[in-house]
Amino acid sequence: MKDQFSANLLTKLDDGLSRAEARENIFTEIAANPGNKSARLLLAKLYYLDNLLEFSVRELIELRRRFPSASLDSLIKSFGPLAEQYQASADSKVEKGETTHGELDFDFSIFEDDN
Repeated sequence: MKDQFSANLLTKLDDGLSRAEARENIFTEIAANPGNKSARLLLAKLYYLDNLLEFSVRELIELRRRFPSASLDSLIKSFGPLAEQYQASADSKVEKGETTHGELDFDFSIFEDDN
């Protein structure tokens, strides 16, 4: 379920707002409302769409830290080794490598089971 902020921002994106400008709007929203799950998920999606995969993974991991969810776990695992390096403990030997990702599902219904 999208909140009003995210729904409005998606409309603005459809109307031509750049993803960089949308991210700036989200940063402002998150600063004011750090618990806005939809805004954080949308931020992760925008990072993903701009091939900023590390930022996307890090935002998803932060989102999961604040709001644990099996759906988020699955989404994070979709990033494969890239996600593993951010989740691994300090003594992990996971090496950073390039990975090809299929289309990931940043479905806003991910939090519907939280209500």
